[in-house]
Amino acid sequence: MASSAGGSVADELAAGGILWAPDFLVNAGGVIRGAVMDFHGGTMADTAVVAVSAPAHRYLPRPTPPGPTPRTRSPSQARRRIARTERRRAAS
Repeated sequence: MASSAGGSVADELAAGGILWAPDFLVNAGGVIRGAVMDFHGGTMADTAVVAVSAPAHRYLPRPTPPGPTPRTRSPSQARRRIARTERRRAAS
């Protein structure tokens, strides 16, 4: 999950086993590519994106084949966790 949420929300997601990445990490490549492309062109923009993506690759775990990717696994996990949270709230 990528969002601008932080603090306790990020901690709650992690406790529930949901991989969370801050929006600045996920969106940095697009922002930098756009800015560099406007001023310096495509080759330098590509180089800048590669440079900024290195921290993201270190931060995010790699999926281990042959299991499902976070993209295919996340929606159903999120629905289950939301339902479980709603049941807990209704019971309290």
